[in-house]
Amino acid sequence: MIDTLSLLARNGVACLLGIDGPPREVTIDGRVRGVDTILQNRAVFGSVNAHRQDWETAVGVVDQARGRWPDAVESFIGLTVGIDAFAEASPTAESKPP
Repeated sequence: MIDTLSLLARNGVACLLGIDGPPREVTIDGRVRGVDTILQNRAVFGSVNAHRQDWETAVGVVDQARGRWPDAVESFIGLTVGIDAFAEASPTAESKPP
């Protein structure tokens, strides 16, 4: 999960969905924390509180937004890939999600 910071472009935002369960020590290079995160204005946040119905509702709301503001939604989504292309879309992916 920590590698996400280095994958983001300037002003990039990533939402981590779920948790990385196995206990392990994690270190962060000072340049990643200082330069990449702060000076490059990168942000990472997480969410684990959504039920399947919430995700389906969100997809419907995004579709409605696309109908109302056709260019707006695409302007803030940096990458869209199908579930079958997960490994290719994420250079650090070790396996496909369940």
